[in-house]
Amino acid sequence: MEKTIRIGILDDHPIIFQGITKMLEASPGIKFKVDLTATSIPVLMHKLESKTIDILLLDLSLGNPMHHSLSTEGRQVLPLLAEKHPNVKVIIYSQFNDDNLRAELIAEGACAYLCKKDDNEELPDILRKVHKNGSYFDQQTARAMSRRLKTKRNTALESGLLAGWKPEHIECMRLTVKGCSVKKIADTMNKGENTIKGYRKIIYRKTGCKNPAELANWASEKDLFQEENTI
Repeated sequence: MEKTIRIGILDDHPIIFQGITKMLEASPGIKFKVDLTATSIPVLMHKLESKTIDILLLDLSLGNPMHHSLSTEGRQVLPLLAEKHPNVKVIIYSQFNDDNLRAELIAEGACAYLCKKDDNEELPDILRKVHKNGSYFDQQTARAMSRRLKTKRNTALESGLLAGWKPEHIECMRLTVKGCSVKKIADTMNKGENTIKGYRKIIYRKTGCKNPAELANWASEKDLFQEENTI
């Protein structure tokens, strides 16, 4: 029997709880259980003391009803969970459709970014992918990360951080951080997919990362990438 995926929701609009719960309960295949709901960060953290969840759907607009469109208070949850509940995977579920914000929150530890204005019929499938793989990057998020992150290969080599790395491993890492799939990297580098999978294993071993999301965070923390300049 497949494991039930336990879902938490942080949103200051309780009606959201009902809609998501109904959607997930009607989803075929893997079972979901909305096991925790909260309308504020303190309530969320208190409930997590006695509740265990696998994935948190996190709204960003909290605690600022007078200027709701400008509030991103919800992002404060990311470092709190990283410290106290590191096994909880976070999916941003927000009204904001801003590419810079998408890339920033992925770098801060979010596993996926979904916009409430989009058609979210794919939410159950995305939850499954995040639960299984640790992350999910749609095309918009991948493009946002690509625009935000730019390789600093020469600086890295000069600093010694990537000393001894083969050029093909560095290139594979760069493309992985950009959000490219194994097939895309293989096509770009003119290599076989099994070769790229082998490169990724080496990269993950060297960096201590387990998936593309963790690698993106690692690269950002090590200052291997920077925002691309746009003209």
